[in-house]
Amino acid sequence: MARVETIAHGEFNAPKITKVKGYTSPLDKRGKDATLYGGMVDSLYDVAQHNLIVLQKGKERNSYGPYSFPTWKSKQTQSDAQINHNWRLEAFSGTAVNSPFVYLPYILAYWVSQIFTSNAYAIIIMMRLFGLLTVSLIVFFCIKVIPIGKWVLASVGLLPLAIANDASISADVLTFAMCIALITEVLICSSKEGQLGKKNWVMLYICSISMGVIKLSYLPLLLLLLWIPIFNRSMRSRRSILLLSGCLVAACIVFLLWYVQISEINTGALYDRGISPTFQKKFMFAHPLTYLFALVKLFFEGNFFGVGEYGMIEAFGPTGVSGSATVIVLCLAIFLRDSRESGHLKFIHHGIYFSLVSLAAFLCTFLLIGTALYLQFCPVGSTFIEGVQSRYYLPITLLLLLPIIIADGCLKYPVNKVCGDLNTETNEISLIEDHRLYRVTMIMVLCQVLSAVFALLALFKVLFAY
Repeated sequence: MARVETIAHGEFNAPKITKVKGYTSPLDKRGKDATLYGGMVDSLYDVAQHNLIVLQKGKERNSYGPYSFPTWKSKQTQSDAQINHNWRLEAFSGTAVNSPFVYLPYILAYWVSQIFTSNAYAIIIMMRLFGLLTVSLIVFFCIKVIPIGKWVLASVGLLPLAIANDASISADVLTFAMCIALITEVLICSSKEGQLGKKNWVMLYICSISMGVIKLSYLPLLLLLLWIPIFNRSMRSRRSILLLSGCLVAACIVFLLWYVQISEINTGALYDRGISPTFQKKFMFAHPLTYLFALVKLFFEGNFFGVGEYGMIEAFGPTGVSGSATVIVLCLAIFLRDSRESGHLKFIHHGIYFSLVSLAAFLCTFLLIGTALYLQFCPVGSTFIEGVQSRYYLPITLLLLLPIIIADGCLKYPVNKVCGDLNTETNEISLIEDHRLYRVTMIMVLCQVLSAVFALLALFKVLFAY
């Protein structure tokens, strides 16, 4: 939130804080990694901090509910605080590494809301609503146009963890939306016959370049561009390959330009844990097996589907929903086929290549997520990786589920049969519209309705309370 404030006031790069030093490893004698980054914030940040404390006290002591509705009329919150008062210097090195792009919805809400009110908490609510509306619209249109896995994408978007994440002020919100947009656009371009139109190229470039300005760990998703020439033969010409390479080069240039700006920031300087990226890198090269073991351990402990994870919703006590419900809904979504999907047969025909590229992008992204946290959140020489949250995996959850859809299709429809269907003029997936799935479809619809009701209740709580 403090990062949004400073960007909204024109400080795109968080300046160094010279008066105060942060924490670093004892090995860092010169204090190179102890520099803090931040900026001037006002009562908007103070209100959020106070309300957070009130919420925790309310939960621990059970003396009263966290808030009453409307939130801004709750007596136990400082909801009458006005912005542009009580300015103070605040360190936020943890978010200083994020580009202004991922905060665009909140920056817009920050300025628009001030036209109507100067109430700090009302502005916070407006920022959350703008972020939620942005990600909801992007994911909605992605579900509408994605050629495969509509039910899977809808289910991922309705995961309790995703709901809590989307209703917060966080760089993860737009990161999730743009990753889903890239996956969707690449699948669209891959399922087409013939050369791509201008609209497809524009969308592909926008989504690709965005990978360089969202959270830096998700850049490997550009590997998915390989799907396009694999599945669309018309895209194997020299001109098409050059244009696709242009997407990759443009994204990498943007990535490097921003990385140069933030490469010296130690997000761990905020915590007294002995964190120093400079010396952690040296340790990684000197003890590569220790680092690799930490990654392997993280992989096998990873909660990639957000099973039993409810994010900030957990602050309101037990949800009464078992984590197994998430598994059931995702399994039903995987084995469902929507009549509007048009890419199954083509992807099934090259199912191995589809799965290899998908899993490669997933593993590379996982590697960068783990490495970033190992450098910025773990003490020098740590044998395990701390600080990983399940919400970091939300943008790449789809990459694990789509290959399962393809594998299911390969088992149902032999390759020779698929090839025969691909040679027909209509190239439609009439085989997949199996009447035996009617009952499963009805069950899935019921699950989605219940999920939607739960989502509305969760949003109501998260938006106006935390």
